[in-house]
Amino acid sequence: MTEEEVVVGGDLHLYIWSNAFLTDAGVLDGPYGGQIRALAFSPNGLLLAVGDGSGKIVIVTARIYSLAWTEESTHIASASLDTHIYIWSIEKINKNIPIKNAVTGGAWGVRWIPGSGDANGKRKLIGVGSDAATNAKRVGKEMIYSCVQDVERWHTALQNAKIQTGKITNHLAVCFVTAKTCLLLNYGHPEKTDRIDLSSFYPVLACIAESPRLQVRVIHIALKHNVINAPNPTTPAELLPYGTHARVVRLGEAVDSANRRPDQSHWWPKGITPKVRGKLFRRILREGNVLPIVVGICVSLMLRMYSSLNEEGGTRTRLRYRSAGISDFGVVSGWARVTADDRLVYILPDGSILHGQDPEEHYWIYFTTQKGETVYLDCNLFTFNMALGIMPQPYLAPQPAQIFPPIVPVCFWDRTMRKGVKGMMATHPTEAKSEGTQEEQRDVAAAESILVLGMGELGMAVLRSIARHPSFATISVSVMVRPSTLATTSPAKIAELRELEFYGMNLIPGDIVNWSETELASYFHSYHSIISCTGLVGGRGVQVKLARAALSANVKRYFPWQFGVDYDIIGYGSAQDLFDEQLDVRALLRSQEKTEWVIISTGMFTSFLFEREFGVVDVERGVIKALGGWENRVTVTSPEDIGKMTAEVVFYQPRLRNQVVHIAGDTVSYKEVADILDRISGKEVTRHVWTVAELNDALRVDATDTMKKYRVVFAQGKGVWWDMDKTLNHQRGIKMQSVAEFVENLLNSRK
Repeated sequence: MTEEEVVVGGDLHLYIWSNAFLTDAGVLDGPYGGQIRALAFSPNGLLLAVGDGSGKIVIVTARIYSLAWTEESTHIASASLDTHIYIWSIEKINKNIPIKNAVTGGAWGVRWIPGSGDANGKRKLIGVGSDAATNAKRVGKEMIYSCVQDVERWHTALQNAKIQTGKITNHLAVCFVTAKTCLLLNYGHPEKTDRIDLSSFYPVLACIAESPRLQVRVIHIALKHNVINAPNPTTPAELLPYGTHARVVRLGEAVDSANRRPDQSHWWPKGITPKVRGKLFRRILREGNVLPIVVGICVSLMLRMYSSLNEEGGTRTRLRYRSAGISDFGVVSGWARVTADDRLVYILPDGSILHGQDPEEHYWIYFTTQKGETVYLDCNLFTFNMALGIMPQPYLAPQPAQIFPPIVPVCFWDRTMRKGVKGMMATHPTEAKSEGTQEEQRDVAAAESILVLGMGELGMAVLRSIARHPSFATISVSVMVRPSTLATTSPAKIAELRELEFYGMNLIPGDIVNWSETELASYFHSYHSIISCTGLVGGRGVQVKLARAALSANVKRYFPWQFGVDYDIIGYGSAQDLFDEQLDVRALLRSQEKTEWVIISTGMFTSFLFEREFGVVDVERGVIKALGGWENRVTVTSPEDIGKMTAEVVFYQPRLRNQVVHIAGDTVSYKEVADILDRISGKEVTRHVWTVAELNDALRVDATDTMKKYRVVFAQGKGVWWDMDKTLNHQRGIKMQSVAEFVENLLNSRK
């Protein structure tokens, strides 16, 4: 491309750029078989490659989403939705070299790796898939394969974590250098060692993670100021203004580098011992940059250590775990279970609050073997005071470029670790008194076991909140999911399944819709508590069937799917006939005394109020329609906050039983919602009122329309709202997302 030429897809317009103005020079005609999806000029500026919606440069079998030229402008690579990457030669444009199934989930990007050519003219390229995978391949017989996080998702995660994207480059560079120059296994150089077992190799990866921390260029602000309070191990966590607890580190005057050593009292005068001061210093030193570090490890593996050539010139996996090769590895995003005492928050000299590493946005690495076993590596837990460690010296070069500490933190979650944790956590039937009945022994075995039904949006929110609750360490959690979910090929669902496995939760197949009450009861019998997160699936009768099965199984505690309005106040015979079954469930639970029950009333999901299909708030068009009147009120709560409060209710002491618990993110009138939109958007919204009479008339026209049923119920205004001071979260000082905060986040996400 010359400096004056610009090509735009669609009808393939050619524009001339001159003196900051674009001039339309016409349309470039060609045998395009669909909407143009990708364009790329060759580096010498003489050629233009076009990928269209029918899958053609010349011949490709799916939509083309990315094109990349070699530096010499002799070949071009295309990435298409059919998961394949094709190599095209300008000399033989009607032929191509296919790389079949290059990335799963569709190939969305492809780039040649600069400077990767060898003496035989072979070059490396990298492809990006929609399943959070990137594959690097060499044109020819050599191949290096890996599963690393999708580049776009890296960028999104970095933005969400408020980490400057530039930092990732520094850390990747450090990881490349470390892997290449100073980290060697004691049985040979990584490039020459044919088989590498993760069981002995993971300490090397821990050293790679430690390397960028030792080369830190930006000193943490807490290490540049005196610590003026006493965040010693015996000091309890403090309540923060937004309702959570953490260990607070208060900072005072600045200290120079000479007094920044962890064994000196100048930095932290109130530290009770040099050992305690050193521990806090090292925790702060290792804080942050979690995602760049795990990505750096994955890319280092991809480029240097993952595969090797066999005698026939093909590739074979060199990275293994026990007897099976590693077929897949990548980055997992999830939670780290952290107590309030181990979470750090800093009060700066000016009184502002700086949050430490966020355990709710944590990343680690998974490795899956060819036999289907998955192990995990986490090198970023030390700042939470909860990591194991290895001695690095056996894994370093004789004269490493860096001086490593005597212990490098790492947690390698393999079958040995899982077995040890299970032994420490489980309550075994043999611990029951020998004279107890079989039923009593079953109760002892299941005393701390929870079964969660479903892992949809709310189910995952509940499971994540349980996983990060301090009491999670004393219980076991199982999740009943559909068999089709366990066999899913959806990248997002697979990531969620791996996340639950990482938490140590058991995944069991089940079908709440098609199984009988007896079949469900036989499964429920083994658990102390059951939490239903199924939603109103399967039509009428499913919620009553679940409740009957829980009672038949003599479950000790049951949390039915009642996350919504207050059905007692609404009563039987409402416009939404599904609500009658919810009242039947309440009557069934109240009619017995053997199984304790807790109902959590949450109001409407906050996001549902803004769903265009619901028709009440249309943010894009700036329209709001009040249901029943502007002073009518509605209670809303986000799924994340429902999950948080469900975990709070489950572990609440003294134990909650046989009662309805109300929670709320916010309770607002429709007028207040409109005012919030006016204020945050800076534009005046259009306001209308849907009267109850109008909504009833619309429902009579189509009595099966679910949305129309909901509108009538909320317009009538009974049982759909409650005062905030009545809620458990208000009474406990737990902050939840307000409508104003939801709107602000929604509008920011659309910028």
